Amino acid sequence: MLALVYLIRGLAYILLVSIDSVLGMWVFATVAGFSWIATVPLTSSLTAEVYGTKAMGTISGISFMFHSFGGALSIFLAARPSSSFNNSVIFSATASNAFSDNPSPTETILS
Repeated sequence: MLALVYLIRGLAYILLVSIDSVLGMWVFATVAGFSWIATVPLTSSLTAEVYGTKAMGTISGISFMFHSFGGALSIFLAARPSSSFNNSVIFSATASNAFSDNPSPTETILS
C-alpha cells in the first residue's frame, strides 16, 4: 500500500514537470494532495509492526523531525540566488526518488 502511495506521488511530480498550464497545476495539486498525508498512518503502523508500540512514538517523532529539516533545507537551497538548478531539475529528482524508493522498513522509517 505504501508503495502505491509513493507511485501516485511520483506520477504527480512527473505531471508537474510535463504539463505547463494552470489546469495542470490544479491536477497536480489534486493528485499530490490525495497522496500527501496518506503516508503518515502507513508509516506509523509499519513502525509499530517492526519496532513495537513502545518505540513507535520516538522513532516516528525522529523520522518526521528529520523530514521537516530536509524540507526546510531543500527550500533554502532551491531559493539561493547562486543556485544553478531550476525547478524542473528539483521536481524531476523528486519524482525519480519516489519511483526508485523501495519501501523496506528501515528506509521507510528513516526517510
